[in-house]
Amino acid sequence: MNGRHRFGRTTAIVGLAILALVMTGCSERGPESRPQPPAQWDGGNISPDAPLDDRSMSLRILPDGEAELVNVPAGRWQRTDQGICWDETDEVYSGAATWSFFKDQGIEVAFEDSAVIFWAWPGKFGSYDWSEMKMVSCEGDVTWGMGLTCGSAGLEDLSACREP
Repeated sequence: MNGRHRFGRTTAIVGLAILALVMTGCSERGPESRPQPPAQWDGGNISPDAPLDDRSMSLRILPDGEAELVNVPAGRWQRTDQGICWDETDEVYSGAATWSFFKDQGIEVAFEDSAVIFWAWPGKFGSYDWSEMKMVSCEGDVTWGMGLTCGSAGLEDLSACREP
């Protein structure tokens, strides 16, 4: 084997090893990629036919498992053949709530008689993008989406959330 061929082969092996390390880092799904409270997301109904005057909503998570909600649709999550969706009501809620992580890709928020899950958007290489979250109704006709406005969520690190 001549020196040029060996150098090319070694370069290819090193290149593949670096690519594998980069791909592993991009697909982080562990607890360290989750949002770090306090963090806040703001948004609203992002369905194509959503009324322009639809209220905006927000979710703020705090370190002690408490949450603050503004205009979050009431309802309960349920498991279906297609996955987990949100069985909505016609009411919205503003006030105190509790929150916890739901598996690796969601935040479950409980308030009054409701429990809803906000899902992190799918990211690259099987990861989750916590800077954006969504809820989809079981009928599939309503989608609520929110973007991170303060705090740290995965790879997104914005300014610290101010006290309300």
